[in-house]
Amino acid sequence: MNTIELIKKMKDAERGIATVAIANAEVRKTKTQKDFLSLAFVDKTGTIQAKIWDWNTSNGEVLPGTVWKIKFEYSPYQGSPQIVVRDFKEVPIENVDKGLFIDSLTQEEFRFYNEELKTLIGQIGDKALREFVHATIFKVFPEYLSSVGAKSNHHARLGGLLQHSVRVTRNAQSMANAYKGTPTYDLIDMDLIIAAGLLHDLSKIGSYTTEGMIIDQSLEGTLTRHYDTGPAYLMKSYLEQNEPISNKRMLALVHIMVTHHGIERSEQPPSTISAWIIHCSDLADCFIDALENHMDGMVSNDKLWLIKNKVIDERELV
Repeated sequence: MNTIELIKKMKDAERGIATVAIANAEVRKTKTQKDFLSLAFVDKTGTIQAKIWDWNTSNGEVLPGTVWKIKFEYSPYQGSPQIVVRDFKEVPIENVDKGLFIDSLTQEEFRFYNEELKTLIGQIGDKALREFVHATIFKVFPEYLSSVGAKSNHHARLGGLLQHSVRVTRNAQSMANAYKGTPTYDLIDMDLIIAAGLLHDLSKIGSYTTEGMIIDQSLEGTLTRHYDTGPAYLMKSYLEQNEPISNKRMLALVHIMVTHHGIERSEQPPSTISAWIIHCSDLADCFIDALENHMDGMVSNDKLWLIKNKVIDERELV
């Protein structure tokens, strides 16, 4: 079974079979006024243009997100990769493994980050806060465990939210522990560090959708910012639990949620040491994950937090 990455390496007129998702489709006309279907297919390895000649418009509308198993011929056009579909069959969406189309943590990575998550929750000394965090993730919002962390740039993979949240929390713990032996350390609430690190991006579960076999913004994500809607998710969990955390704990979590993007993007700057630690830890993990996935070239994006520079492999500097 070919992936799009492999298809692009095929020879002209070579044939194959692939399972692909439709990114877009449009009925067009040839110079002789015959209908043909122009498509873009996608899987997690890339995108490729495609054609179906002599298209019968009675087949109905072809919807983005639909998954097809196709037989095709590689037929590049003006130097660009393209395939001509010879036969296709729609695959029922319930039978589709999203991992074919969207990057995902491996099973080993899922196990690792799930164990890390449970360990971190267990380190919260405040019983009420510990139970609140556990119930929020495993009972109220279990989709947290498989959600993506973003549409692109960083943690854009199934399980990316879990991975990012665990990494941010570990980063924050290390940063806080660097102040041991100083008066500053006495001002840091380590229980809050863990809880906020794990929950700071909770509302991202509603910000993105993978229903169309690609990561895209949901209506919620289009109309709102995840760091502003986070408190609503916390409140839902708060109301569904029998022994909720105190109002002060809730306010502290809310504050970190709405300020974790720092001065540039938040309505107000972080006002506690723990909030600054989460902000810095979050930013670091976003940078590092983005760089890790661009080690083979340039990182270029309009977003301010991305480094617009060539990524250097440090192993070359020894």
